[in-house]
Amino acid sequence: MNGKQTASGASVMGLVVLMAAWFIQPAENTVPVAYRDVAQVVTACTGHTEPGLKVGVDYSASCAKWLASDIGKAATGVQACVHAPMRSYEWAAYTSLAFNIGVPAFCRSSIARKANAGDTAGACAAIELYVYAGGKRVQGLANRRAGERALCEGRT
Repeated sequence: MNGKQTASGASVMGLVVLMAAWFIQPAENTVPVAYRDVAQVVTACTGHTEPGLKVGVDYSASCAKWLASDIGKAATGVQACVHAPMRSYEWAAYTSLAFNIGVPAFCRSSIARKANAGDTAGACAAIELYVYAGGKRVQGLANRRAGERALCEGRT
């Protein structure tokens, strides 16, 4: 997309989901057997955290379906709370973050506020603030956020 063209429509949504998945899959890994993550949230497959997951249960049969659904929900959630024009790569970066921290947290974030105020540079920079889990700075999150910021800024 060129200039300030906005990301909208089904074909762009598909592109956004693919770009976000490119960041999400290596950052989250895929572990089909449910476990407690660094923040003690029960997680299975590729960052899937729905209520009712049980530690030790193998959810292999659901992993691909959950990943596609979870990324789609994150992208739709970002689109619902960021009303300013977004380039597809900005939307993908925000989607990767929203997938990780949750859509409600993303929509309350300084990132969404800055994006809606037209401060794209500030919104992209603020991505790197989200590097904590369980009250501790996590280097893996710092690495992921640097990549998401680069994508947001169109440097990837």
